[in-house]
Amino acid sequence: MITVFPTWTAYVGIDVAKTKLDVVLRLGERAIHQVFAKTADGFAALDGWLSSFALSPAQVRVCLEATGSYSDAIALDLFARGYTLSVLNPAVLVDYRRSQNIRSKTDKLDAHLLARYAQEKQPPAYKALPAELLSLRALLHHGDDVHPMLRQERTRLQAGRMTEGIEPRVRKHIQDLQADFQAKR
Repeated sequence: MITVFPTWTAYVGIDVAKTKLDVVLRLGERAIHQVFAKTADGFAALDGWLSSFALSPAQVRVCLEATGSYSDAIALDLFARGYTLSVLNPAVLVDYRRSQNIRSKTDKLDAHLLARYAQEKQPPAYKALPAELLSLRALLHHGDDVHPMLRQERTRLQAGRMTEGIEPRVRKHIQDLQADFQAKR
């Protein structure tokens, strides 16, 4: 059986960082780099930028790395706008970089590699998780964050080296963390 891949006009690689998106658009062999804020306005600007090349979402294949909470928002936004995208395990890009004999690593270079990877390998398309699952995952991550904070605050109390003004704040913080955690269970 012969597998036929759709043909896209453009390939986009996005390196997702904490506050920005390094984006590379590949049109044939031409590559154009742009940086966008990792905000709702930045996502809209990215969509507008792609549209400025007379590209509809159906003509663009996007590839980015799964970076947990960093990549979720842009992946969901692009998916909702109708783009076909792939969200890769970061190890895939590491292996691809090695296979290309590239030792450098920058956000811009990673975006170039992601765009090229999308064009060459045609990775599987992203399927958005149901909202309930995303909510549950966020709740579990929140719980993972709260437990160490509770431990830390309890340790402070046990150490007994707090000034008079700090101890009530620490006790209040423990109460708030416990109440928050109980409310979300």
